Amino acid sequence: MKTTFDTNAFLYQLVTSCIGTTMTGGVYQIERPLNSKLEDIVVGTLPIGEEQIAICNINIFAPDKAVGISGKTTMVADTKRLKELTDIVTEALDQDTDLAQNYHYRIINQTIIEEPETDQHFVNLRLELRIYF
Repeated sequence: MKTTFDTNAFLYQLVTSCIGTTMTGGVYQIERPLNSKLEDIVVGTLPIGEEQIAICNINIFAPDKAVGISGKTTMVADTKRLKELTDIVTEALDQDTDLAQNYHYRIINQTIIEEPETDQHFVNLRLELRIYF
């Protein structure tokens, strides 16, 4: 049986290999460093069911950018940068199968979530990951 440690390690390797050095932060398993203000990606797996189907999350963080509106500065999502990073990751995920590790995966949901207390937004990619033996 594969564990969440196995699936997290697999997703970490997949994301790390596709993202390279194109972002300011790092790729992490389960959680990111406290108070990070960098572009980071976090991979994690919810409990794996008895049918060996896991729901996994890939969260892509980017700091908000300052814009002037009516003479005042406000923070807004850096949607351009979020899209660039998301495109890199989703292109790697389009492979949808890793026969060497017996995984089949697909994106089942995508959304953007605000973190107002840290002036950041993140894209959540939710995957269904099936494990075959």
